[in-house]
Amino acid sequence: MKRWKVYLCAAVFLLLTAVKMIAPAAAADARKVLLPAINADDDYKSVFAEIRSVYSHQQAIAQSETFLRQFGLPATAMANTAMAAKFVAESGDSSKAAIASVETAALYGLEVLVPSINTDGDNTTRFIVLSREKPTAGNRFSLLFTVDNKPGKLAEVIQVIGASGFNMESIKSRPMPHVPFEYYFYVELVGDAAAGETAALLRELDRTCRTVRLLGVYTK
Repeated sequence: MKRWKVYLCAAVFLLLTAVKMIAPAAAADARKVLLPAINADDDYKSVFAEIRSVYSHQQAIAQSETFLRQFGLPATAMANTAMAAKFVAESGDSSKAAIASVETAALYGLEVLVPSINTDGDNTTRFIVLSREKPTAGNRFSLLFTVDNKPGKLAEVIQVIGASGFNMESIKSRPMPHVPFEYYFYVELVGDAAAGETAALLRELDRTCRTVRLLGVYTK
């Protein structure tokens, strides 16, 4: 049985530094995860000799651009990293490789050639969990609001948030569909969404904003 290849784009919890077996001994020859130390270009030239194409999500490719350019490895974008790994595993073509996580390598029986190939070691990916019921427990919460297109209205909202004792870790804007020069604003605040202070903040924002909604609660 052949060994398919997968490059590792490092992210949180993926910094492994040892050889790890991920299958029973009978299948170890085909499902061994190897994590060599990065030390010399010559070591990888032989490893990459048969690689002709690399597949992954566009963001993972961009995060690994320096590494790919260094070894002259052409990359093709796919819908996500898991799909890229699955495609490489099912292709049966040892000239193909994928940029993905160590969990994805284990899932599809891929051999990890090189760990931590991304340029910035602090890369992380955030996921949103959607539910019909809003959770109430957490130390962060997100709000969506709109304001009148008038001078100082956004600054007024920010002042309300600060005066209420909440630390705003993030604020983003997105255009409102079919309404030129009008925007939705998203903020992430530190605090307990179920606390009385939060309820008071929402009442104050309801008076200040055109619309305001509690989007979700999470723990960081």
